[in-house]
Formats: sequence, C-alpha cells, structure tokens
Amino acid sequence: MTSINQAPVAVITGASSGIGAATARALAAGGHRVALLARRVDRIKALADELGNGALAIEADVTDRDALVAAADRVRKEFGRVDVLVNNAGIMLLGPFSAEQRADYRQMVEVNLLGAITAAEVFLDQLKDGGGDIVNISRLAIHEILLRPAGQEL
Repeated sequence: MTSINQAPVAVITGASSGIGAATARALAAGGHRVALLARRVDRIKALADELGNGALAIEADVTDRDALVAAADRVRKEFGRVDVLVNNAGIMLLGPFSAEQRADYRQMVEVNLLGAITAAEVFLDQLKDGGGDIVNISRLAIHEILLRPAGQEL
C-alpha cells in the first residue's frame, strides 16, 4: 500500500460538479490525493469532506491567473508536487447561436480554452518535476442541429 505522502497528486479544475466531481471521486478512490479547484467553494468544500484523505478545496477561477498561482502555491505547500492536472473547468452556452451573445462566446473561450492554457502554464513546473500528465476535457459548444429531410437544400 502506498503511504499518503507518496500517493500521486491530482489537481482538478471545475471540480464542483459533473465530470470534474466524478473525476475527483474516481482519482481519490484510486489512491490519489486531490486538489479541487472551482469558483463554487461551498460545493468543493463538501466534496473535499466527502473524499477525506486530505483533499484540498481551493476557490479559483481559471480566468484569474493570480488565483491559479495562489492555488499552485497552496498545492505545492500542502502536497509538495502535482502528478496530474485535469483541466475540466468549462462553460456551455445554451440555446441557438446568435450575434447578441458575443460577450458570452468570448467568456466561453476565456474559460474553456484560455483557462486550460493558463492552468497548464501555472502548474507546469510542478508537473515537470515529477513527469506529470495534463488531461484536457472539452465541451461540445453546438446545441442545436437542424435536420432536414433528404433532398431538401440548406
């Protein structure tokens, strides 16, 4: 059995619900120590309590580089390293595509793409120290598909 100090460390962004929370549960069940990053601190605190084993709940928005730097510093202080970064934070816009949602689409790119890039950059030194892995989870941003009968032109 691996001692807690030798157990691999995983950082999961967007860990407050859905795929992020499920990933945290699976990694913790597999023996990882986990750092849960998300904006909804109440949810990640509850998840950290559920997981036990020293799970960390760290409030961080992936669009805020300073918050990610603070999170990386805390993870290094508490766990000493990072073996896996799971970039899961993301938002989806519901409804049909429209020009009125331009700011919303920009925010989606900030979170889904640039947030993953920033998290990877901030945690890179810790990941390189242990030969760590980066897992990027993406979202399908298309919600409405128009189906037309055969032969009907678009």
